[in-house]
Amino acid sequence: MASMEVLDVLNSGDVCSSWRAACAQFCRLHLNAKPSPPPCLLHARAADGAAAIYSPSTGATFPCRGGGFAVAGSAHGWVFAVDNATANPFLFNPLTGARTALPPLASLERVKGTSLNADGTAVYDVDHYRPTSAATAAMGVEPVTARRARGWMFRRVAISPVGVVLLVHMPHGEASYARPGDQRWTSLSPVLESVSLCPVSGVVHNNGNGLFYLMCQGGAIFSVDLAGPAPTARPVSYKMRELRPSYRHTFYLVFRGEELLLVTRHLRLSRPRAGEKDVSTTDIWIEKVGVQVPSPSREMLPGIGDDYALFLGHNEPMCLPVKDYPTLRPNCAYLADDSEQHFPPITRQDVGVWDFCSGTMHKFGGDLKPWLDDHPPIWITPSLY
Repeated sequence: MASMEVLDVLNSGDVCSSWRAACAQFCRLHLNAKPSPPPCLLHARAADGAAAIYSPSTGATFPCRGGGFAVAGSAHGWVFAVDNATANPFLFNPLTGARTALPPLASLERVKGTSLNADGTAVYDVDHYRPTSAATAAMGVEPVTARRARGWMFRRVAISPVGVVLLVHMPHGEASYARPGDQRWTSLSPVLESVSLCPVSGVVHNNGNGLFYLMCQGGAIFSVDLAGPAPTARPVSYKMRELRPSYRHTFYLVFRGEELLLVTRHLRLSRPRAGEKDVSTTDIWIEKVGVQVPSPSREMLPGIGDDYALFLGHNEPMCLPVKDYPTLRPNCAYLADDSEQHFPPITRQDVGVWDFCSGTMHKFGGDLKPWLDDHPPIWITPSLY
């Protein structure tokens, strides 16, 4: 089994009882399958959220060990999932069905209380007050149902290899984190206010130095160190423009090796039929992030490079060396619909491979269409553990 792909190891358990026992023993011992499984798409197949895993490298589709919940991010084989009934988050491995608990939504600093409405649905009292914004200075605590919280509260997620989760959340693009075993989310607002008062719009983890990197809508990019007894933040760069997601573009931070890159995904919104919206990628710009504050110039790149492939969507952005993933197309971006782009109803078809050389998009076909409006697909890195 050590010579098999991760997905094939799991499917071997369906062959017969002896293979099932061997697969269970292999996983129980935490043995490693063939290294470098290429990323796959986790997508919904039915209105109840039943999910499947699609491999663009092989064209094969595999069952997901679970489903029926919303997802808000993914990294290192884990999906940041949200319970449908309570909107409480948890980490979920779609290949094995394993779950890891996260602190409940009610432990976020902005949530001041919880209750149940007449039909038993959870309701959260969310504090919208923000003195630096005229629009929210007069707002107070407002009720948010679990149904609304599933698609509104959780915006971006980064996960470290050891399971530290940094969450960008509403109501104002704030950031909180949780270490494995924490019972509550810890707000980063007191730390971030020293470097930026603008909402956070993106986050990525650098596995090389163990730091998280955050991007603010006002143009600031800074690092956050969560390894010590108290978190610290340090400015890295400042772009002389806003980095605010809109219906025209979405921004991402991603590491290419140890190089920090800022990616701009340009979008076009069309309305093919009444009541429908179709979002499509029209261009992708990449620039290096300098370490000067402010950054005096923009160093634009023609693509991600012949040695790399890029993965963008609502996952934590990934830039992978193609020498380790020979089935990936070099100098291409693998795209999935991004729930930051637009709210439903949306025709979820902005999924495929963007070729930087030709500036064109090759969309995935087959039974992957149509995507479900409220369950956009998300890139995952297959892992048994």
